[in-house]
Amino acid sequence: MTFPIAVFAKGLTAPVVYLITTLGGISGATFFVYAWGEVVKFLRKRNIIFFRRNKPVFTKRSRRLAYVKSNYGFWGLVILTPVLFSIPLGALILAAYYPNKRRIIKCLTLTIAIWSFIMVIVLFTFRDWLSQFF
Repeated sequence: MTFPIAVFAKGLTAPVVYLITTLGGISGATFFVYAWGEVVKFLRKRNIIFFRRNKPVFTKRSRRLAYVKSNYGFWGLVILTPVLFSIPLGALILAAYYPNKRRIIKCLTLTIAIWSFIMVIVLFTFRDWLSQFF
């Protein structure tokens, strides 16, 4: 989530930065959840999907993803998506493993709003220190 820093550099106020980052994240999440959901459905229908539930593939990436999914579950992925994963990657993972798109979008909306609020608070708390870089 580097977008709040870019918007902050333009000299906008905190509510405007929060509104822009939240709406941008929510619209991106909505788009990617539905887009990746259709892509995953298409690939599963053609048997060329790499997210097969029956066939185990053990790579470093799949082990890490399985660890996050099994230990943190749906909420772990939703909470970590805006910060550690990118929204497109998190939407792909969520769309591949969890079929309820409305629930994914509602939960992503909540976490994006919370993370945007945290980022804006941090940015405007350290405004003087950050302004020397812009």
